[in-house]
Amino acid sequence: MRIELTRLQLANAYKVAKLKTDDCINKNQRHRDYGRKVTNSYATNLQGCLGEQALAVYLGVDYHHTGYDPAANDVAGYEVRATRHQTGRLLTHDHDKNGLYVLAIIELDSVINLVGWSNLKRCNIPSRWDLTLPKPCYAMRQADLWPMDMLPATVLYQCAINN
Repeated sequence: MRIELTRLQLANAYKVAKLKTDDCINKNQRHRDYGRKVTNSYATNLQGCLGEQALAVYLGVDYHHTGYDPAANDVAGYEVRATRHQTGRLLTHDHDKNGLYVLAIIELDSVINLVGWSNLKRCNIPSRWDLTLPKPCYAMRQADLWPMDMLPATVLYQCAINN
């Protein structure tokens, strides 16, 4: 599902990425840069925020910064994993929360392809473990994802569209 962000949606994703990065710095939290320099934290946050903004557009829900909460989901009860690699895979870890994960491929900052989704149980199986990645994790191929039109509604999503 190809999503083209408007200028306002793109600006919102940039704003949320900046707020997330500032929160991380101000609260002395771990940067989500997986070993890269701290200065890359904004780029890492922006990548995720672009994917999250695209999913929010797809679902027709609001997307904004809510502050860091490890128990919260990215968008309306869903988790988003975003990459700029066109052949990217859905990456998950043992410590990830149980839930539904959507893979977003960023073609341009304003053009994001929501490739598909899976649940954590299907992702985290031994045959998907990839030691060749900079931070080894489970890696699900795009061909193994379920299509976006089969994405089930979460309770949070149902609440968002019914309010």
